[in-house]
Amino acid sequence: MNSPTRPGRWPRPAGCSHPGGRVVLVGQDGEALVVDADDAALTSTIVRARASLVPLPRAARGQRGLLLDAGLGDVTTEAHTTVLTGPETLRLLTGPAEAACAAGAITRGQAGAWCAEQRERARADRLLLAVPLFLAAGTAR
Repeated sequence: MNSPTRPGRWPRPAGCSHPGGRVVLVGQDGEALVVDADDAALTSTIVRARASLVPLPRAARGQRGLLLDAGLGDVTTEAHTTVLTGPETLRLLTGPAEAACAAGAITRGQAGAWCAEQRERARADRLLLAVPLFLAAGTAR
């Protein structure tokens, strides 16, 4: 989807052509990540910087509207949150911090300290990343 705000620009899903067909969209909001960290302001800056590097980071917020604009009925929206706590989650946190540094949103020292804290959290089994996913569904009329 190049432009989620312009429904005429995205392909009509197969389910839309048959009355009663269902269309389901699932997406992550790039700014709606929850990370346990000591420095809340720095963490917010890292999350926002990460979102700015992703095409259409807020597209999931508009999924309901897209389905309504496409003429679907019985449109519903839900949020499901995945909580990641294992050591494999560490790369999902350090990568965005490094990208934020490369983009000039934070300093090298900030990135290093923040990543060190997250590595220590992983070592101590205290890492937490929550990722909400938005699910919107509608029925063709």
